[in-house]
Amino acid sequence: MTKLFLAKIKDTDDRDAVNYLEFEGFVCEHYFSGLHIVGPCFSNNGSELKELVENNFDELETILTKEEFLKLFELDEKLDALGFGIEKDSPRYLEGMKILEEYENTIGNKLKSKENADLFDKVIKEEKEFLINEYNLTNSDVEEIFDNYGKYYQDRSIVGCVFSNKDELVEEEKFNYGYDNMPYFDDEKFCKDLLDSDNYLELESGKIVSYNY
Repeated sequence: MTKLFLAKIKDTDDRDAVNYLEFEGFVCEHYFSGLHIVGPCFSNNGSELKELVENNFDELETILTKEEFLKLFELDEKLDALGFGIEKDSPRYLEGMKILEEYENTIGNKLKSKENADLFDKVIKEEKEFLINEYNLTNSDVEEIFDNYGKYYQDRSIVGCVFSNKDELVEEEKFNYGYDNMPYFDDEKFCKDLLDSDNYLELESGKIVSYNY
């Protein structure tokens, strides 16, 4: 299942400003799974994005036209209408494969193009600048955050929180995990276990980032 950069909502402080597309094919040997609009913190069928496309398309930064976006949603609706219990090589199966081919030859290829890759590079730079301003990070901090993130996503929403130091990390996460009132709690071991996981990154500056996956 491939993720592709789809669009960014312009001029917003919202965490989920950048949207990626997952467009699945024939799954579980009996149905077609269509588009999913995803990010580190969300996955949905695109209803909210569709509303934005229909009413305020100029708020989106994307290489797709409004017509192509609407075509994407139309193809998804056609796949959904095929239902479940589809047998391979049956008429419904062949119709689904035809829909997928239409997607791939138009929208899919455009989202895999160098033009979209260049736009995504621009968006990544904007997102890094957003994090620098939002959390008072350095360029070096942000590069370290993005380099160590183990998923395709490359935007502000990969960062859950930025702690000033280990003491703040322990204090905040003890409260979040419900450990704050436990006697004889081993703060040092707790901190080490957090930092040993993929969910946290200690920066060279001493700040600590929690990741969203």
